[in-house]
Amino acid sequence: MGPITLLSAVDPVLAAFLPPELASRMQFGWTISVHIIFASLSIGLAPFIIYFTWKDVRTNEQRYTRLRSFWVKVFAAGFVMGTVTGIPMSFQFGTNFPQFAEVAGELIGGPLAFEAKMAFFLEAVFLGVLLYGRNRVKDRTYVISSVLVGFGAWLSGFWILIVNAWMQTPRGYEMVTRNGMEIAKLTDPFAAFFTPRMPWMYVHMMNASVISV
Repeated sequence: MGPITLLSAVDPVLAAFLPPELASRMQFGWTISVHIIFASLSIGLAPFIIYFTWKDVRTNEQRYTRLRSFWVKVFAAGFVMGTVTGIPMSFQFGTNFPQFAEVAGELIGGPLAFEAKMAFFLEAVFLGVLLYGRNRVKDRTYVISSVLVGFGAWLSGFWILIVNAWMQTPRGYEMVTRNGMEIAKLTDPFAAFFTPRMPWMYVHMMNASVISV
């Protein structure tokens, strides 16, 4: 359901005066404003989860056990909420900005798919080990699981920021005509993925998330 259709059902008068592109931006802005809270929580907690897990396994001190147990649960809650608020954003590329999705889909679709297949499943699988496997797996396996969960969180941010950075400084493509429509065709994956802004945006986002936590 597009933002104008939804708004028409709630307030037909406002919908009549609100431009569709503005309504689309407002809806997407609201969605991403909520999502970034939980995404930043997961990214920022990742190094602490690894550290507390390592200290718990190495020292077996109760304080580290409590810290690890508590923050893993907070991380899990942030992961779940980040997933719930993140999935609608992928759909909103098509519902709110269909022309952009059609033109740039070849460039933004790949990183978004990699984020889901690589980072999301990596986090999901090994987060289960962190939550329920403390007394079921070897200590080394448990520590490695925490590292993979943290790596998955930061890898997720990597793929998403590739899309964000490309939209700010597009590279690695050429405009071609397909079925009578001008679209962006990927010509250089490295240039498209590592645009001038990408490294700085990634470093900024990771540091900001850790500092915020």
